[in-house]
Amino acid sequence: MRDRRALQLGAAEGLQEPNRQKTVLALYTTRRGTPSAVLLDSALERTLGTGLGGRLDFHVEYIDLARFPEPEYQLALRDFLRAKYARYKFDLIIATSSEGLDFAARYRDDLFPGVPLVFSSGGALARAPTPRASFGI
Repeated sequence: MRDRRALQLGAAEGLQEPNRQKTVLALYTTRRGTPSAVLLDSALERTLGTGLGGRLDFHVEYIDLARFPEPEYQLALRDFLRAKYARYKFDLIIATSSEGLDFAARYRDDLFPGVPLVFSSGGALARAPTPRASFGI
């Protein structure tokens, strides 16, 4: 319950205009279909969708950094995400692991300038400093 409330409070920073549909991107560092990603994805979409009264455009990327940690892959992934989401203005980015947070923070200015970042990872919460305009749960 505390984590859900923290997500709602952190998300509120990027979701200020209550009547406009909000666009959210969740970054998973695993591949599609892993049990943890399936459960978290469902919970995130349900919690945000309910909190926003159904005005949610929810996007998910399985960036698979666990299997492809190479810097060349991350640069190619950055370029792909930039092209794929060029016409979108996200209200919130959610990183679901320390690696996802690192990726989002590293390429944030290129991909998501000025967009608040919520992350969920015990390891990321323990480190200091966290990226600007970011909230951990």
